[in-house]
Amino acid sequence: MARSRSERMDGASSQSTRPSQDKATQPEKIASKRLPAILDHFNKRDMKTLFRCALALWSATLLIFIGTSLRNLGTAVFFGSMVNIFIPPSNIVFMYLLMASTMLIGMGLAWAWGAIVMKAALATRPASETQARLALLGQQAAQQAKYNNGIISDETQIIIDNGFMLDTRVSITWMFLICIFIYLLARLRAAEHKFILTQVFGTIIADLWLTIGPLLPSFQGTLVQALIKPAAAGVAIGLAANIFIFPESTSHQLLTNFQDLIMVMKDPVSLLSQRLGKKDHTVDAGELEGLPAKLLLLWADAEPMLSFLPLDFSFGRWNAQDIATLKEPMRKVMLATIDLVNWQLRTKEGVDKAQSLQETFGDDKQERLAVAHHQLLQTLDLVHSLRTEESELSIQNSFLAMAEPGHVLLDACEEAQDAYYHCLQLVNSRRWFGRPSTAMIEQNVRDHQHVLESLTAKRRVYTDESHTLLVQAHRHLFDEAGKLKQDSHRDQLSGLFFALVAKEHILQLTTALEALLKQAIVLEQKRVVSRIWAPTSLRDFAHWVISRNRPPHVSETQIDTVQNEAKPNTSLAEWQFKLKQQNMPRKGRKGLGRLILGVWQWFTNEEGTYALRVLIVTIAAGVPAMCKTSAGFYQREKGLWALIMAQTGITSFSADFAFEFVCKALGTIIGGILGMLAWYIGSGSGLGNPYGLAAVMAVFGTVIVWLRLWAPPHLLPATIMGSVTCFLIVGYSYGDTHIPEYGSPGVGYGVFWHRTVLVLVGFGLAAIVTILPRPSTASRHIMRSLSTAIHESADLYALVLSTWNSDSESAGTRISIAESATVATAESITHLEEILGQIRFEFSDSPFPPSTCAKVKVLCERISEHQGQLVIRTSQLSPYLRARFERTTGILNHDTIGDVMAVLSVIEQALKTGDPIPSLLPTPLVRRCFAAGEAEELHTLSSDLLGEEGFRHYCVALTAYLVFLGSLDECVMVLKHALGESHVVDFDLRMGLLAEKAGEQV
Repeated sequence: MARSRSERMDGASSQSTRPSQDKATQPEKIASKRLPAILDHFNKRDMKTLFRCALALWSATLLIFIGTSLRNLGTAVFFGSMVNIFIPPSNIVFMYLLMASTMLIGMGLAWAWGAIVMKAALATRPASETQARLALLGQQAAQQAKYNNGIISDETQIIIDNGFMLDTRVSITWMFLICIFIYLLARLRAAEHKFILTQVFGTIIADLWLTIGPLLPSFQGTLVQALIKPAAAGVAIGLAANIFIFPESTSHQLLTNFQDLIMVMKDPVSLLSQRLGKKDHTVDAGELEGLPAKLLLLWADAEPMLSFLPLDFSFGRWNAQDIATLKEPMRKVMLATIDLVNWQLRTKEGVDKAQSLQETFGDDKQERLAVAHHQLLQTLDLVHSLRTEESELSIQNSFLAMAEPGHVLLDACEEAQDAYYHCLQLVNSRRWFGRPSTAMIEQNVRDHQHVLESLTAKRRVYTDESHTLLVQAHRHLFDEAGKLKQDSHRDQLSGLFFALVAKEHILQLTTALEALLKQAIVLEQKRVVSRIWAPTSLRDFAHWVISRNRPPHVSETQIDTVQNEAKPNTSLAEWQFKLKQQNMPRKGRKGLGRLILGVWQWFTNEEGTYALRVLIVTIAAGVPAMCKTSAGFYQREKGLWALIMAQTGITSFSADFAFEFVCKALGTIIGGILGMLAWYIGSGSGLGNPYGLAAVMAVFGTVIVWLRLWAPPHLLPATIMGSVTCFLIVGYSYGDTHIPEYGSPGVGYGVFWHRTVLVLVGFGLAAIVTILPRPSTASRHIMRSLSTAIHESADLYALVLSTWNSDSESAGTRISIAESATVATAESITHLEEILGQIRFEFSDSPFPPSTCAKVKVLCERISEHQGQLVIRTSQLSPYLRARFERTTGILNHDTIGDVMAVLSVIEQALKTGDPIPSLLPTPLVRRCFAAGEAEELHTLSSDLLGEEGFRHYCVALTAYLVFLGSLDECVMVLKHALGESHVVDFDLRMGLLAEKAGEQV
């Protein structure tokens, strides 16, 4: 993000009520010196969040040092602190409740299932045998108590822990039924990641049943209360902190998110305005790269809050319905900003790649390259034909003509963004104290209306003035009647299309900002008094529960969801299904064969493979707890820790495992050092001073919470592992000195040593299962995901062609399908970034190196983005312009359709299988498009047509189609360099054979 939230809010609050005043007071000013991202949180709101989470964690930690709670909850009372590390109360109440509920549901299901399994397992051993073993147990306990001068009950427990009551029938029943539960939980997590906390904590409770249950002589349904009680206490503390300590409603956090969004959107507008002001057409890609992904991630964070708005209980001027009306205008502004940024980046990339091609080949076109030689030569010919001195001069003149009016309009857009930010800031930050008076609100409304009127007026001036200046810059190309001269050629028109595309993107953003600011002003006028707003609906929450949405990261602080918004009746998936139903279905197996194949696929798909790996490590690490020769050692040395580490160490991909192994190992060591420091500082050489430990953990807990909240996402596993280790050392050490138990790991260093060894043992088991027989690689997963994205692009391309001549009434449906499909694909590809950064950690025979994965990911994003632009823009064209587009591009030509579909299919299969690509394909597709419309643009082009809004849509659609085709061409090139070529056609050999044949004939 361009700057910290505190800087933005302080800047906004320091400005006057007129947002258009001196820019020195505007919130977009970025501090010249900034702290690192992890430390850049010294602002009011973040400090409140830190205080709330740290206080909740410290309160849960105090339960360890209070004698009553320690005796009632047991030595595992520190589990409540661990809960507040996993799900800190940093979110709105409903999100915290949702996450805590999924955790408690998993623990409750495991508790219930374990109790049922215990009944079933004990029933497998005859009662007479049980009574005989119990009698013998009593005798041995009495003898050992007499020999050791101990207590019979303690000696009885020691004998039980050493496996005296183990029975093969009981153990097999326990293992089989508990493993079924663990397997199903693992499948649930792999299939729907919103239940990840259900799986993690449910598995921990199931492990407790698995390792202790078979040892017990009789039914004990409350066995797992040792973990469930502290967990429930931790949730209660976190919920209380969320409600009573600096509470934030959903509307408050959502408006804050909107403020963050608008501030990020200011950056590309400001950069383009500066370029136009300096009349510099060069683009600094470094300042723009990453902005689209940042906007999409911020929007993804806003979507779950939009889902919870109907459940919001808040105090302020705007209610949930009011804020929901800002969603669609905000989305339009975000999409327009992304289009503006991507247009600038594509312009820069096009110039750089053209220069790179020319430098690679030089003037000698006969230079032979080993890979993609034929396509490279044709691409170079196209570059030479397009990049001429006349085209460069035309672009330069167009940019200079559009610079001044564009600079003025973009400055007005910045003022509108400031006004909108000021409106949100006034509503959101002054709810309880310092509430604005009615006169102040009215004055703000007048100021914001003034900004809106100025933006509208400047937009109209820009529309007319830019057209006049553009025509004047190319006056030599038109005759007196405004028609294009017959001797004009395509190179001289490059600047016209460049300027019209730029103009359309700027006007699209301006129009979206007008609608957004207008809606904000309506709300300002409508709501002038703050009041309490009650929840309105539970429907959206129910939709979240039953829907399959984008999964959250295991360590994220909130559950990511997708808003249940109003959508067209026909989605892209439904449209695909309807078309497939019209085709002849493929005949497949029936009966028993189909059933067997279905079962096999269910067990061997991604969810089944992950669950099977979890099942294997569960058996491997759990069997020693059921063997008489190892049960005692397992209980004394806390083998349960190794079992839990082995299960949580299983990841979907080997890259994830390698990275997380390093992170979690380092986290364990660092957390162990912190735990030992806390113990020895707070206790010295004594048995544990509760006051000293409480004081030390207040400081250490604050540091841990800071890291938990704001550490980089890829380091969160290490942060959580270190935090858990720290509290485990303190908790077990204090419990050992106050409630001694058999098998206690000791204090301080003793706990740390046990913990470290068992973590490594658990990860060792996970490593074996992950690697053998074949690891799941992240590169394959990324390429399969990108292959799916290409497949969806082919479907979207088919939608364009199928609905090309549809009536205007269905245009809205096509646009909605395209927008939703494009945003969904962009979000799914954006979330591959984290996996992409971990590929270098994996051992893989994948033919796709990290560099190729990164390039293909960018190209797939571009293909999807411009596919959506093509659908949207062509749906807005008049029948005349649509027919012109068809003639210019040949988009409906059957040969062209076949060529594009063939390239899409080859790319999709290559990404899926990793097979080499045929050397000769109908690429470059861009060249074929130019050949199809060689002279079309020179006909009927006039100066009046350049000023029409529809023609700007036409130019953007044409640009989107060309970039779409160019991205396919480039993707083929990248894959050829990575995978090689197959079925090579050697032109030199062919010509030699022809010459030899001609000589023979002579």
